[in-house]
Amino acid sequence: MFEHGHLHQVLNYFFTFIVAIIAAFLFAYSFRGFITTTDPSVDHLITGGISGLSQIGTLLLQIVGLFPSVAGKSWQAILYFSFNVPLFFLAYKGIGKKFATFSVINVVFTSIFIEILPNNWLTIVDISNDMLGRALFAGFLVGLGSALCFRLEFSGGGLDIVTYYIANNKSTSVGKYQIGVNGVILAIYTSLLILKEGSGIGALNSFLYTLVYFFTSGRVVDALNVRNKKAQMQIITTQMGLPKILLANFPHGCTVVDAKGGFSGEKRIIIYIAVSSIEVKRVVKLVRYADPKSFIDVSYGHQVYGRFFIKPIT
Repeated sequence: MFEHGHLHQVLNYFFTFIVAIIAAFLFAYSFRGFITTTDPSVDHLITGGISGLSQIGTLLLQIVGLFPSVAGKSWQAILYFSFNVPLFFLAYKGIGKKFATFSVINVVFTSIFIEILPNNWLTIVDISNDMLGRALFAGFLVGLGSALCFRLEFSGGGLDIVTYYIANNKSTSVGKYQIGVNGVILAIYTSLLILKEGSGIGALNSFLYTLVYFFTSGRVVDALNVRNKKAQMQIITTQMGLPKILLANFPHGCTVVDAKGGFSGEKRIIIYIAVSSIEVKRVVKLVRYADPKSFIDVSYGHQVYGRFFIKPIT
């Protein structure tokens, strides 16, 4: 397969397309089944990102009484897609064509699934009266969907595009940016909900359990998304040509320090190199092949400062 570049690319795109549909289903199912539910009498959770903005838009329309004949789920689907449109340009210009294309595919299918998912599918696991269970399930499904998107180098659209762009430029994790932005959306929705209900009891209930949902989804994303995680490797070796081997195989610089073995007194070098977490195993394999007697220490970090190369998404 790898000898046929076009076939490999087609299969890779096909696999990414399937994952985009699966992630879209996870987003839509969590939104309809756990965040809003089919029972209008229970309190809703407040989702984040563009989904949260679509909830805010739908709530505003309900408060002012515009278009009462249009179902809430239909407004959510329409607004979800509409709010995403300007952000696709950021994805295309600031991140990459592949990222933007599959983000569009994911958003389109998410909007479709939000509209067409039958209610009997959403009650297979009926925990509508268990707010904590709904928050945990919704957080896990949304976090899993976002992590799948990021792993295949696209996003679930919306503010995922913004946070991914910021995380790439700052070379740090994605989840903490999602939590920060979602906190603002949570405050706005809660204020509108209090205005609509005339009481803060239901809104406060939604607010507290939504915090659990945000934290769960953010932690799942950071646990599964390894693209922005870094590792510092300290390699002790007697092979003086090893730094050039590393530079020839990885797009990162390294620092070499002269050293001497404490027991043997042999001349050695210590190589310091920062790599992405997904590159650690490849570095270890290469170093052990070049010098089976080498000593390698790996320390995982969250952020690096300086010119660290991150492979662009084309």
